[in-house]
Amino acid sequence: MSRIEPTRLHQILTSLASPKGEVKAERNSSGEARAGRARRDISVLRRTLKARLKKLRTDTGEFESAAPVILVQEILCWEFGSEIAEHDAFEKATMAISDALQNTPEAQGSLKRLIAKLCEEGS
Repeated sequence: MSRIEPTRLHQILTSLASPKGEVKAERNSSGEARAGRARRDISVLRRTLKARLKKLRTDTGEFESAAPVILVQEILCWEFGSEIAEHDAFEKATMAISDALQNTPEAQGSLKRLIAKLCEEGS
């Protein structure tokens, strides 16, 4: 499975939180991720996240715990292509990344604010 660098994840999260939503760097630097794929539009990721979070909010009472996992899943699919979700380690990787973000106080606050912002924009 491809690897996402922590700095790249931070860039994507920062872009999602910014009003302009610009990703400052190219997609992941691994050759596998770049092969034949154009630079991604962060607005597509933002729309997908809004739709999934809105559906999650209406479908389940576990929004607080599931929303960060959804966020990580969508970022990985956006960054590496949707076929990454079929990889055996995808669920484990998304849970590990989500847990790491939620266990860091600064990242946890930023994550909650980003999710709240995406939910407000999607309403």
